[in-house]
Amino acid sequence: MNRPVARFGERLLALGRAFISRWDWVMTVASLAFLLCLVMPAPPVSRGAVQPVAQWVVWVENQGRFVNTVAQIALPLMTRDILGLKALIWVTLTGTSATHGLKRTLNDVDMSGVRLGQRPSSEDSRHNFPSGHSALASSGAVFVAARYSRYWLLLLLPMTLATMYARVALDAHTWSAVIAGAALGVLFTWPLCRRRPSRSA
Repeated sequence: MNRPVARFGERLLALGRAFISRWDWVMTVASLAFLLCLVMPAPPVSRGAVQPVAQWVVWVENQGRFVNTVAQIALPLMTRDILGLKALIWVTLTGTSATHGLKRTLNDVDMSGVRLGQRPSSEDSRHNFPSGHSALASSGAVFVAARYSRYWLLLLLPMTLATMYARVALDAHTWSAVIAGAALGVLFTWPLCRRRPSRSA
């Protein structure tokens, strides 16, 4: 094999290993999920009043969806993690700007015959894409797992998925909007959050 080609191949493999190390694959998957939902959105199909909503879905919508956000705020406060609080402020600012900015920017955009802003509940509805609830839930899960411990995902990941499901079950969002919202939460949280250093001397 040609020597320069072999060196190029070795460098490409090293770059690939460096890229995949340390959860960077999460950013890649989140980016692809967001773009896929943007280019091929789910049509807004209403469940209508014929199907009753399960009681746990109502609980998630009214109370459960706040679990991730409470953990995201409480852990830096309880552990007196000043750098974590600073990261949380940046995550909040970028997340709010990204989510609400995209909702307004993409409201009247048609992709594959679907207006991104239309919610399943009404043709005249607005700001469907991306889901802010899903973005907040995934942001909380990613922030706590990345900063403190991945074991928190045992509680926070199911709450993120339940929040996403509740938004669809209540005709508040389409599936593509909640998946895009969750992906966006990962995208604006992960780069701003790093593992908290241990206090051992």
